[in-house]
Amino acid sequence: MRRLLVPWILVPGTSPMNCIFPPCRFWLLCLVSLAGANVARGQSSDLYVVGFFSSSVQRFSGPATTSPGQPKPAPGLGGAFFVQPVSRRPWSIAAGPDGNLYVADLYGFGSGTGTVMRIGPAGGTSTVIVNDGGASSLVFAPSGALLAGFNGEIRGYDPRTGASLGIFASGGPLAQAHGMAIGPDRQLWVVSSGAFDASASRLIRYDALTGALLGAMELVDPSAGSVGLPYNLGFDRTGSIYIATADGFILRFHGPLSSQPGSPFPAPGLRGAVFAYLGTAVFALAAGPDGRMYASFGGSDAGAVARFDPETGGGEVFVANVQGGPRGLVFFP
Repeated sequence: MRRLLVPWILVPGTSPMNCIFPPCRFWLLCLVSLAGANVARGQSSDLYVVGFFSSSVQRFSGPATTSPGQPKPAPGLGGAFFVQPVSRRPWSIAAGPDGNLYVADLYGFGSGTGTVMRIGPAGGTSTVIVNDGGASSLVFAPSGALLAGFNGEIRGYDPRTGASLGIFASGGPLAQAHGMAIGPDRQLWVVSSGAFDASASRLIRYDALTGALLGAMELVDPSAGSVGLPYNLGFDRTGSIYIATADGFILRFHGPLSSQPGSPFPAPGLRGAVFAYLGTAVFALAAGPDGRMYASFGGSDAGAVARFDPETGGGEVFVANVQGGPRGLVFFP
């Protein structure tokens, strides 16, 4: 397996000594409630959502209240096109340490015709930095490299130039890298399965600097015996893992997640259960600044973003008017 060759990438405001280095419609929600306490309020941040069929990135900004009794969205929360068109079929979005947003175009999936675009903080236009074929997920490694998930491999890129940094990880348990996230252990976590089916659905962990495989587990919902096609994953502030599936479920796996590379995987006690059911495909997950878990879901013409309290399991529609089929979402800055 080829290893990722990561150049020195300097984050704005740093010196060479601390440089990063290598090694719709309104949808009915059917919610599963869990006992717990209220989450704490976090700092303000705008929500950016990818519109798959509207070829756009939409921004929702304003006071996003954490009070359960307030209207959804909160008064002042406005939505507008941040970039349109951003690409032909944008799917995944990531916030870069350089203050830019990065969007992967799924158009030409498997044919090498997709792109990765960089969007500046002012929006309006996007710049193609990668022409490398239909990535289904994006994430920034601790090294500063931009990682893109493909069928059977994860590739690295220099976000400044778009230059290829080689293959970060491939083979073994990795099929299609549908979703990627850096966990609280600072390692790379990936949900993977067949490209268009739920066969061999797995949760995989890699060393986020070297790409070394740290372990993999088959994704099994105890009540159903398996999970649907996993689209994405996210972590809450307690370290629990949430997985979005094509058949409308959000699964939660919680337990001790060890940061030691030599420890068993999954860690003893890690278990999964249905957290929520939305009745239609759930495409992406993101932890909000208020401590809640946000999920994009819906159809081809319109869709919504819901949010859930990870401690009580309570959920509500947060934005009900995302145009063109919401996919990836991220809070930024």
